[in-house]
Amino acid sequence: MAALPVFLFLSLFLRQSLCQQSYVGNETNCSNNTTSTPKGYVCIDSIYSCSSSYLTFRSKPPYDTQSTISDLFAGYVYKTTLNNGSLFATSISCSCVRRSYRTISYYTIKRGDSYEKIAYDIYQGLVSCSALKSQNQQDYAVDNTSSIDMILQVPLRCACPTKAQEANGVKALYVYMLQPDESIGSVARDFGVEEHSVLEANKLSNTSRIYPFTPILVPLNQTDICRIHPDSYNPYCRNSPSSDLAQQLSSIFIYYVSIPIGLSLSGV
Repeated sequence: MAALPVFLFLSLFLRQSLCQQSYVGNETNCSNNTTSTPKGYVCIDSIYSCSSSYLTFRSKPPYDTQSTISDLFAGYVYKTTLNNGSLFATSISCSCVRRSYRTISYYTIKRGDSYEKIAYDIYQGLVSCSALKSQNQQDYAVDNTSSIDMILQVPLRCACPTKAQEANGVKALYVYMLQPDESIGSVARDFGVEEHSVLEANKLSNTSRIYPFTPILVPLNQTDICRIHPDSYNPYCRNSPSSDLAQQLSSIFIYYVSIPIGLSLSGV
């Protein structure tokens, strides 16, 4: 068998290496070098935005209701069927900014806050501390009392499905934060998807080392999405409120269009 030309081999290698996102790994504190710490998922496949990205969030005081969690993400959140209903999800628009995907939310600084607390505790790692500092002024004294009630921009992690994933039926990528004692296999089982699909989405192998409180991407098709949060306002989910409304409006439209011309509506 003839060897592949060097340029063709490199082309195939680069194409394969860029087709999925890489596992981000762990960032332990804000003192890490912000130039080398990954701030988010890399924009690939010339996909610069998508509306099919989801973030997952575990309810815990003081953010343990739909309204308080919605305030964090400046958008509607739904309960999921995961973790006995304690895991929420929010659908966001994901955009490519400076070669990485993100969506911007806003947070009002409170007494006792720090970059670490906001990134790791409040947003549960859905934003890296380095990205939070980079998005705002790095020397901005969040823990200073003069900063209370000031607004921070929060560049939340997100990612868009690649063209290859879309061709395989993937409709959305869920950003999920790993918990202690969890594995890729256990997360895949909880979401009801194949383990290999999660491994591939994060460019991991069965022997790769993963860390708690770090993000992974879970690729889901439309059936998976509707199953995980059946009460969401997703028109493609048969039992969703928006689907019911669409069916009602469709029935009304068909009814009136079927009325013979010349027949008075007052007589209906």
